[in-house]
Amino acid sequence: MGRCVLICGASGCGKSTTAEGLAERAGASWSHFDGDSWMYGRDPIAHAGQLPTPEQLAACPAEIASLRDGFINRYWMPLAQGGAADFAAVEAFYTAMASAVEAARGDADIVLSHAVCERRARDLLRRLVPGVEMAVLDVADAELVRRKKHRLTEQAAEKGQSVDEFVMAYPGSGSAEERIDNLTKSTIASDPAQPEEEGTVSIAVAEEDMAAVVRKVGDHFGLLCTNPKCKCPDCSCGSGCTCMVSPAVTCDPCVDFKKAKEAAAAAAAAAEPEPAA
Repeated sequence: MGRCVLICGASGCGKSTTAEGLAERAGASWSHFDGDSWMYGRDPIAHAGQLPTPEQLAACPAEIASLRDGFINRYWMPLAQGGAADFAAVEAFYTAMASAVEAARGDADIVLSHAVCERRARDLLRRLVPGVEMAVLDVADAELVRRKKHRLTEQAAEKGQSVDEFVMAYPGSGSAEERIDNLTKSTIASDPAQPEEEGTVSIAVAEEDMAAVVRKVGDHFGLLCTNPKCKCPDCSCGSGCTCMVSPAVTCDPCVDFKKAKEAAAAAAAAAEPEPAA
């Protein structure tokens, strides 16, 4: 079975951008499974990172729409507003999503993106998706609001609309100002990764280029080449490629680099003191 790496964190932290960047740079076996696209009833891989139109949202299968409504209205919004959240809605939602992830994974590798802010939700996904690895993107609240406002402005501009027109085109209640506030200010802080959470890491994200975040996450999970002298023909960016994570390393500088890393690791292991009897 292929690997599954979950990129999670509060809305606006850069999950989709990071997941898309990883899938593009980690090799042909990797795909981005966008949890938001799945919950809108769209193909989570073919339509990853794409906001559905009101018409596409209306065409979402009833079963998924019901799960999404329960997740948002019984769990997400109450939690964001400091109220009591219904975790049963999360269990139903992620059980269905995990089945879709496992069907897409097979022998391929998946970068999954979705909020999954609470520790208990991450624990649930560990049970549902065997072997899942997780990166929690940690962004300051003020930066999250700035990013979400910027994203709304960009999405509206792509449609040739004002932000007010854009948000009012979708089903819902409330004025344009109220909807914008809900979309930009309602958030749930992510529980930081704990030492006992195997395969899980928190990645601090400041106002830096998202390419740097992709590098941080990719390096942590060993998805990108770390050889600065790499000349692999599959490398399109000059710093990350598939050769060091592929079973067959064909780039000559990386063959030498890999041998040197293995020799260094063996020497370090040999130098460790024997455990006391």
